[in-house]
Amino acid sequence: ESISTIKNDDMVMTTEKIEVSSETINEHITSVIIDENVSTESNMHNATEAAIVEDSQENIDSITTEKVESSTTTEQIE
Repeated sequence: ESISTIKNDDMVMTTEKIEVSSETINEHITSVIIDENVSTESNMHNATEAAIVEDSQENIDSITTEKVESSTTTEQIE
């Protein structure tokens, strides 16, 4: 039986088993890969910009961490 129904007090869940051939899956994967390749060039530019932003964010994070560490050290001395 391909369709099974589970009945609960508040909900009814119906699941359906669908047979998919590996050929269909491969076709889908191939089309996704092609789409990825098409947008790669524009992504390269975006990725470069994102990397620059991420870099500066990391610097901000490390500065913040240093401040936090130094303030905890001061508390310990007191």
